[in-house]
Amino acid sequence: MCEVPAERRMRMRSPAAGGRDLREFSFEEEAPGQEVRAVERRVLLETLASKLPPGTISFSSKLKSIAEQGPDGTLLELEDGRQILSKIVIGCDGVNSPIARWMGFSEPRYVGHMAFRGLAEYADGQPFEPKVNYIYGRGVRAGFVPVSPTKVYWFICFNRQDPGPKITDPVALKSEALELVRGWPSDLLAVMRSTPEGAVVRTPLVDRAWFPHQSFESVLLDLDFGVSQSESFPLSFGLHLAFLT
Repeated sequence: MCEVPAERRMRMRSPAAGGRDLREFSFEEEAPGQEVRAVERRVLLETLASKLPPGTISFSSKLKSIAEQGPDGTLLELEDGRQILSKIVIGCDGVNSPIARWMGFSEPRYVGHMAFRGLAEYADGQPFEPKVNYIYGRGVRAGFVPVSPTKVYWFICFNRQDPGPKITDPVALKSEALELVRGWPSDLLAVMRSTPEGAVVRTPLVDRAWFPHQSFESVLLDLDFGVSQSESFPLSFGLHLAFLT
């Protein structure tokens, strides 16, 4: 499943053009036995799906309604009309989760940070060592890490008072991201410029209260903690919605 070895080192730098090193260390020296491994979400999902019988996973299945059925479990109705009676439901369906809403969780609130994410492509092979790269600026932080021999994941997390209008033009998204880190280390800028316009996204970071005022016997929600781009980097949380029957 993993096309590159685990990242062996962490490098933290300032945003000056030269990228003055703040600290660099080996994961093995700091925490023996621990590792950081970046895996493309598509590869992870396809690998997990390949181990299951055909038809086990129903992709793009949007939830219309949910209702508890006592000892029989929980009844899920999908938008295409199908119904699933499940003993256990685990909702990993994103920040706008209909399961969270049904369970009584508060609506997500914007926390004052935005994030750009992108996946650079190098047809002839990417040039980077297996190393996690962080760059810390004032109100802006960025990072990148190799994901495969031909792909590099990057992110920018920055402070912003409000999310502002949604931008759908992929060229404008990439231009805005590059402008945020203009004059930053050249390796970061090179990664961003090697990213196809359609592979750049901008997302407002949100949070919500942890627990609702009621409990459920057969429904669980994957909302134990909030994660920002920098805290989760370079991990990717790819199980958006899971039904356990």
